[in-house]
Amino acid sequence: MPKVIELSEEARGICKENYASNCGGCGLRPVCATQIPRGYEGLNEWNKSLNELAAELKGREQNEQVC
Repeated sequence: MPKVIELSEEARGICKENYASNCGGCGLRPVCATQIPRGYEGLNEWNKSLNELAAELKGREQNEQVC
């Protein structure tokens, strides 16, 4: 079985914050709500995209707090 890229702490945290009450307004939604491509390679690409977007969102959030 190929190694599966796990969702990052950032991605899981953002999802946890938004899932129950603001799923439609979540910053991860543009990637999260897409169809996951077939197979492990597709799952890995989807997870990687979510992780990258989560890191970008967390970076923006931290920059806004500093400014």
